[in-house]
Amino acid sequence: MAEEIVILLLGTTGSGKTAFVRRATQGQWEIADTTTLECNEYPCVAHGKRFRLIDTPGFDDTPAANLGALRKIAEMLHILAEKKKGFAVSGVIYFHRITTTRLTGSARSNIDIFERICGGRFLHRAVIATTMWNTINPKFLPVHEKRHEDLQKQLHSLGARYFRFGTDPKTTADILEYFANMKPNGQIPLQLLEEVKRIGSSPSAVRKTAAGALIVKEMNRGRCTLL
Repeated sequence: MAEEIVILLLGTTGSGKTAFVRRATQGQWEIADTTTLECNEYPCVAHGKRFRLIDTPGFDDTPAANLGALRKIAEMLHILAEKKKGFAVSGVIYFHRITTTRLTGSARSNIDIFERICGGRFLHRAVIATTMWNTINPKFLPVHEKRHEDLQKQLHSLGARYFRFGTDPKTTADILEYFANMKPNGQIPLQLLEEVKRIGSSPSAVRKTAAGALIVKEMNRGRCTLL
């Protein structure tokens, strides 16, 4: 079997990252029904390919919480890069609740962090998976379908692919198939991985990464507002 496909799972707390792992691994791993506080790796096989899914702490509504989550992700990537020469992330899935009414405030900020973790050149290897479709009253489904279309239009410049993820097993299979058919990533690195390989993953180093600098800027803006 060929080299495994490493997929980094990003998104807000409760957006569906861990649910995706459960369905992708078909219950192979014991996963608690609690908030993910650390990065965890889950190997699985799909479409004849070996995958390694990296579940991560969710982003939140505050810059301080987001900086903490980013540190955990940076530390995990740094460890994996040191353990294996030539380690590379094959792709990223960003989970976005379709019930989020507007792409403003913390919702927009979290997508900006996702962009900076990936880097502009890597974004064509990323997927944005909209979630929470099963919670929608069928009467309001057209409203949310329109929201899904609007999200794609607003984020068109990213170059990422869009999928729906829900309780139907096919939604999980479709996302995994997309990555299984993708060409191996030998050229374009995940931006955060390259940054931690160069400057490390200490708290001060993480603040200097593209994603970390964005979060620090938001923290400083918040302090200025309080003054």
